[in-house]
Amino acid sequence: MTATRRNFLAGLGAVTAASTAAAAAPAARPKTAQPNFHPTSLAPEFSLDAAGALRVNPDQQVSYTSCLGCTTQCGVRVRIDRKTGQVLRVAGNPYHPLSSSEPLPFKASVRDSFAALAGARGLAQRATACGRGNAMAEQMHSPLRVKTPLKRVGARGSGQWVPISFEQLVAEVVEGGDLFGEGPVAGLRALRDLATPIDAAQPQLGMKVNQVALLSSVNDGREAFARRFVQQSFGSINYVGHGSYCGGSYRSAAGAVFGDMKAMAHGKPDIEHAEFVLFVGTAPGNAGNPFKRQGAQLAQARAQGKLRYVVVDPVLTQADSQPSADRSHWLPIRPGTDGALAMAMIRWMIDNDRCDTHFLSQPSLPAAEAAGEAAWSNATHLVIVEPGHAREGRFLRASDLGRPVAEADRYGDKDAFVALDAEGTPQLHAEMKAAARLVVDQKIDLDGRPLAVKSAFALLAESARAQRIDDYAAACGVPAERIVALAREFSAHGKRAVVNVHGGTMAGNGFYNAYALLTLNTLVGNLNRKGGQLMGGGAFRDAGPGPRYDLDSFPGKVKFSGTPIGRNVPYERSAEFARKKAAGTPYPADAPWWPNAPQLSTEWFSATANGYPYPLKALFLWSTNPVYGIPGLRAQALTALADPRVLPLVIAIDPFINETSAYADYVVPDALLYETWGWAAPWSGVPTRASTARWPVIPSATARTADGQPVGMESFFIALAKAMRLPGFGADAIADAQGAR
Repeated sequence: MTATRRNFLAGLGAVTAASTAAAAAPAARPKTAQPNFHPTSLAPEFSLDAAGALRVNPDQQVSYTSCLGCTTQCGVRVRIDRKTGQVLRVAGNPYHPLSSSEPLPFKASVRDSFAALAGARGLAQRATACGRGNAMAEQMHSPLRVKTPLKRVGARGSGQWVPISFEQLVAEVVEGGDLFGEGPVAGLRALRDLATPIDAAQPQLGMKVNQVALLSSVNDGREAFARRFVQQSFGSINYVGHGSYCGGSYRSAAGAVFGDMKAMAHGKPDIEHAEFVLFVGTAPGNAGNPFKRQGAQLAQARAQGKLRYVVVDPVLTQADSQPSADRSHWLPIRPGTDGALAMAMIRWMIDNDRCDTHFLSQPSLPAAEAAGEAAWSNATHLVIVEPGHAREGRFLRASDLGRPVAEADRYGDKDAFVALDAEGTPQLHAEMKAAARLVVDQKIDLDGRPLAVKSAFALLAESARAQRIDDYAAACGVPAERIVALAREFSAHGKRAVVNVHGGTMAGNGFYNAYALLTLNTLVGNLNRKGGQLMGGGAFRDAGPGPRYDLDSFPGKVKFSGTPIGRNVPYERSAEFARKKAAGTPYPADAPWWPNAPQLSTEWFSATANGYPYPLKALFLWSTNPVYGIPGLRAQALTALADPRVLPLVIAIDPFINETSAYADYVVPDALLYETWGWAAPWSGVPTRASTARWPVIPSATARTADGQPVGMESFFIALAKAMRLPGFGADAIADAQGAR
């Protein structure tokens, strides 16, 4: 018999078992009426006998909430010991789409869910929590947890702290003073200056209140409350999350691909129906939310033999393994060169007629719907390429053809694009209900004068053909023959092939890498098609005017304004541009500006250190760790964080002290995952509109305020707001639907 890994291990098991039996045959186990579970296991939370009789364990409480072990925020069931109040175990919520591949309908009773969990339908409608989600329970009782407010008593970063009362914390943060024996420090009351410009010569920067900022992590469902304090009540423009060091380049590129730089839609592969997926810089099941759901879908599709995938990554991960056999492959690449790989694939697909020209020829939504497509693209839209033309390189618009468009709307959403119909006549794209010419490279008549134009698809082809496939291969380190094979495979599945990319493009050229990769999805026309790129169902609104309460509006609400310290706005709107333009030399800027970036906390510390565009005076760090999380940032971050003369006040709100909060002046304890309220939403890998309610299934372990509230982000901001008499907080902070407070 030929020895294989499988039968070798099976044989080894038999030999081992035989040897053990020969050494000592165990006595027969006596029959017992006790439940059939390991004696060191937890007592079952329930039992369901063959007759369907249900018995619930009275010593355990099971609460349905959401996990915060990672940014996926799956729905979970938390088992709690009623006597000790300790979390015993975490399991998946069978009703939740992130925890069950076939979630139970909400009309299903809890008893029905127990039957599903017990395996009444086999593996169908079972629910899981990953190892990381279970491990999070250890945080609740960690000896390293911060439970009471701390104030530094040594130099920043020295690790010398003293516990203080909540009342002292609030008073010192609000009023300031010689707090650390190093000279006066301005408190929040003085820093909330809504009338004085940061720089009178540069009013575009905004008021001095913008020199107070908050850097947070992933939105755990409490972000709306924090924004209410920082932006709408205190009045600062500077509030950002972790996006700039997670997937900011991808989100910006997605916004450009989908033509919506505000929403920056977050697409994911429809793994359940896909035939081929190209993961770039994101190993499925290890990265690229939703982790657990994606990993389970991938394993199931792989086992059924209907999915193949390739993981492009400089690092070998678990994506390529013996269990996956020939269903998955790892393709190593030089870091930061994903765009070269994408452009090579684009060139091969165009040169070999492997693009979905039926989809690409639809110039508008009405045309796409008439053609049976789920989406449309700008591939047929005309671009002005006339040398020396004032709008060379820009899309041709209705106003360029002399169509009436209000001046304020020129070159905006109301100024239609232009494409050529089947007869070669220029038409407004929004009025077209049939396919347009895809490949255009000609002159059209504009007011009696010829104007050179090309379609966007023609320009893409021209750009891709600027380099040979061998040149692209040399740039990215992937052999040309493998690139061709990859392009051939990707384009062989119609709309059931998809590229998935996220944080792996976080490099200096990340926007362009991500844009090129996402363009591959456009070329096969897979947007919102089964097996293609899936746009999530979104979440229910959890903040704003609701049917019972208005959580958005309140008297005195501040309309924050100015220039974000991260410079993620067009340079042409800056005070620097206006000043230099008046002097006759508007370019270059003193440093890069990022008009299409979602948020740029990566620039905050260098901006504070060098004062460009302005420095911060106070910084809140809420459960975030940029010193650890942003490669290469440590040196410049510590230039600001370690020196109170550069950044006078740093306040961390965090259950633990980390590499960044170690440099804080104050550490405010915060509640952990099972102790908090919040509304979380699935990432785009879930097509169903859904929201997850998280609530305190156990009391917070932090110290209490004078009125008995646990110390945390919410109670801290409420206390600060009350002390400063800020709008939107206090006894009449929230109005009902009729406006009564």
